Amino acid sequence: MTTAQPFGFLKAGARIDSFRVVKALGEGANGRVFLVQRRGRRFALKLARHREASDDAANTNARMMRELGCLIHLEHPNIIRARAWGRFPDLVEDSCYLVLDYVDGWTLAEWLEKQRPTFKQVAHVFIRLAGALEYMHRRGVFHRDISLSNILIRKDDGEPFIVDFGAGDHVNALELTEGPLPPGTHRFRAPEAMSFWRDNQRNWGARYDFRAADDQYALSVCLYDALTDAHAATATKDRAVPRIPVNSPTMGPPPAPRSANPRVPEALSALAALAVEHDTAKRIPTLEALRLALENGTGEGGPEWEAPVFESTPAAPGVALESRSAAVSTRRRKVMAAGATLVAAMAVLALLREPSPRPVALRGPAATSASPSRAADAPPPSPATPPAVEVPSSSSVAPDRKEVPTVSTPTPPPRQLASKKPRSTSPTFTPEFLARCAGLSLVAAAELGCPGAQVQPARSTCPPEAKEMMRRMGINEGESFFLTLDERQPSGEATAGEYRTGRYIGLLRGNGEVYEKGWRVEGQLWIDGRRIVGRYTRLLPPTAAKDIEGRPLPHAIPVCIVLGEDEEGFGSRYTAPGSTPGAIMIARNVIGRFIYGEWTQP
Repeated sequence: MTTAQPFGFLKAGARIDSFRVVKALGEGANGRVFLVQRRGRRFALKLARHREASDDAANTNARMMRELGCLIHLEHPNIIRARAWGRFPDLVEDSCYLVLDYVDGWTLAEWLEKQRPTFKQVAHVFIRLAGALEYMHRRGVFHRDISLSNILIRKDDGEPFIVDFGAGDHVNALELTEGPLPPGTHRFRAPEAMSFWRDNQRNWGARYDFRAADDQYALSVCLYDALTDAHAATATKDRAVPRIPVNSPTMGPPPAPRSANPRVPEALSALAALAVEHDTAKRIPTLEALRLALENGTGEGGPEWEAPVFESTPAAPGVALESRSAAVSTRRRKVMAAGATLVAAMAVLALLREPSPRPVALRGPAATSASPSRAADAPPPSPATPPAVEVPSSSSVAPDRKEVPTVSTPTPPPRQLASKKPRSTSPTFTPEFLARCAGLSLVAAAELGCPGAQVQPARSTCPPEAKEMMRRMGINEGESFFLTLDERQPSGEATAGEYRTGRYIGLLRGNGEVYEKGWRVEGQLWIDGRRIVGRYTRLLPPTAAKDIEGRPLPHAIPVCIVLGEDEEGFGSRYTAPGSTPGAIMIARNVIGRFIYGEWTQP
């Protein structure tokens, strides 16, 4: 095999099969990324490379095939998409490559340091990311290396994208882990993973049971750094003061963000502190709870949420490290002031289980599943090539070399295949638990892990930017159409689907003057008893869509869509047999309606 080649010959103008290299973009632990063109369209092409830390060069391609196996099961507006794959130079024996959408943007770290976003903008990004991770976990996929380097922010609209699934895993994947911990970036591991490493770093037969909570903790560390680190993109070797430790089992939980950055709103600081708690009984237990708390915070927050997270010329990072013990005390006082009602909520935390998705049968090419008859270290068979179709936008990946996500380890002994453990199931919410949730404050409900129906959105009206775009598209007040609530549950109009509180991507089923059947729409559903209320806020048109004057439309269009044919939400109230508290059975296709006034309130 030639997977260990440096590929220095791939200069601008060189060809990788039908793709022409424009330039090298960067490299990570598992591959090198190039900007390429094909038929005038730009893509990012990731070429597999052998990891020096690996004891088995034969697994190089198997890792990339597993990355492909993760991506082909995901279709979400905030997750990078794979378009094609192959091997190069030799189609049979040489290095695998993936062709991905090309996002023109910054890494999350660069965006935070260069653009100086507001607290509201940061919250918007993490609302999207939490929703994307929720979706990913429901599909049985785990990223396992969420970090500031593996999230891109698109320049033209500020939308985030989760990228680089080189360390990813899915429920049917071949086991390739070569040590106690799966691949990942040290800083973003959960404290329980660090404790496992401390106890098992010489035990090469041990395997850490990675869960959805580990991805969630990594995202929470990203949020914590976004609020506390004014130099997020500065390399460790160039920093005057190190980052605030977050996951050390011996040092305990980090101080509240306000102790490092007094500009952080009190409620947001309390929320971020709970998200990175070391005690899993106190930590925010689900991505849904984190996302809904952020959504309600942005809706109810005051003018401090509109302020930049840091001044344009921030002081050197690390002010919170003067006294670790004093900072921890400050954190505790701040959290108590921001969420006094948390004390009452603590008594019922024992009702919760650690959330993780159920194992699901993943549909896709044969290469994404481990065959019982296949040798343990053999690469999976080649699946059918996904078509290299048009991408929604021409885009880019950050050009900098990424931090290598490794933990220093001794040379491993010969590896034995470890069997994968089944994932634990999602928590069950009893009627008694739901009743306790009903009267809690926003932060208390988030810490307790109450389902979304118990965390109600603020009363509000359609925002000006959405009304402006709907007028530009010639959409009238009250204009109605058929709407598929969830694109993952398509079927006939008489078929019922199951819906819980959360974010969904639906499909328009009627043609307007500009919008067409099959356009996607993103929004939120709330389940309240036997009633369902929806607010769809983004229309996602196909590439090259235009408004009524022939002007190109953006990638995502702000809109205001509710369920039902009148103000009472008539079409949204009929549920089918089998509905339970928190999970409603209702027709998969309902009536949707554009509004210019007040949102329907759950």
